[in-house]
Amino acid sequence: MSSYINSSRNDRGDHDKLHEILNIARSQPRRTTRQFYKESAGFGPQVLDEQQSPDLLFHKDDVAAFENVDGTIGFIALSVNLTKDDFERNGNIIGRKLINISNFQYKCGDLSTVNSKFLLRDRLGSYLCFESGYDNGDFFNLSKQFHDDAKTAHSLTV
Repeated sequence: MSSYINSSRNDRGDHDKLHEILNIARSQPRRTTRQFYKESAGFGPQVLDEQQSPDLLFHKDDVAAFENVDGTIGFIALSVNLTKDDFERNGNIIGRKLINISNFQYKCGDLSTVNSKFLLRDRLGSYLCFESGYDNGDFFNLSKQFHDDAKTAHSLTV
């Protein structure tokens, strides 16, 4: 190792030589050819996503988009944290329906439940949910991007 460092680029300082030595000595992950092609094709194990987000699927005060009975888009602010197991067992979410006041501002209405079959999903198949962090009182300000995503998801389901 030292012969390689000393023979290449003698004009560099000692600090740069130490960095080169550390880079050479650092352990490199071993990859098979199959793994290389899987990574280059965009394959990523889903286990990493599971580790990042424990088992909470919906958080309290998140806003989920759903389809109303009359075919319009509605929004509901979740009242409780909901795990994946509870959601799969019950098949619905509980929260307060949002009532439109102005363009993108909503006020919380009555407590109700929405079945999972009415919840809107994005093109990747995950439920359309907005991490809201509401302002003072019970007012939620939803972004234009969230509205556009909800319209796109709704047009795909109809």
